[in-house]
Amino acid sequence: MKTHTVIHQNNLFFNKESNKRIIFKEEGEFSISGLDSDFEEMDSLNAPPDKMLNSNEMKMSTAAKYPKSTVKLILKSGQNFIFRVGLGKKKEKNEDLQYYFQCEILEDLYAYKKGDSDRRLCDCNCIVNQCVSQNLKYFEPIFGTSLNQVATNTISHFFSLKRSSSLRVAAQFKLVNEWDNIKDIIESQNQFSRLPTLANFMKSAF
Repeated sequence: MKTHTVIHQNNLFFNKESNKRIIFKEEGEFSISGLDSDFEEMDSLNAPPDKMLNSNEMKMSTAAKYPKSTVKLILKSGQNFIFRVGLGKKKEKNEDLQYYFQCEILEDLYAYKKGDSDRRLCDCNCIVNQCVSQNLKYFEPIFGTSLNQVATNTISHFFSLKRSSSLRVAAQFKLVNEWDNIKDIIESQNQFSRLPTLANFMKSAF
């Protein structure tokens, strides 16, 4: 068994003696010890929102933020989406690595349009609350102050260095309802592709 004395720096571990980065194998199991004071109890970059706005507060806040734009309510808080993250193909098998996540908006979602410009989503607190494809062995909720941010944070959190963190949220976030059978949806490419996207709702709102 190997033992290293390491320094944690910028989310990387370095061997204190050699200054070389410690590279962990996927699914490896490690024992980590240190002073109590060297462990964070909460991730400050992934903290639940301190406060959430109700419908009236969100309406006034969004209108004040975009005074020269046309602002429209797209969806009420509590709406769920699923989105897919692909990592390409496994080396040992000719199959795509696909992960499906469920995201919930915790506040009403608005979009704005200034003049003839493209429609853009406004910020709202949201949470990615599960990996619905169940092929991610360990999971913790991811928070964000916008759908773009929470999508980026999800990819960066679980798949750092494995793919770009960019995702076209309006086109790739699919709306689901509580009565939808999400397992069946994600197992059928046809069902998934037929789900309405955020872009559909933005287009119909203006």
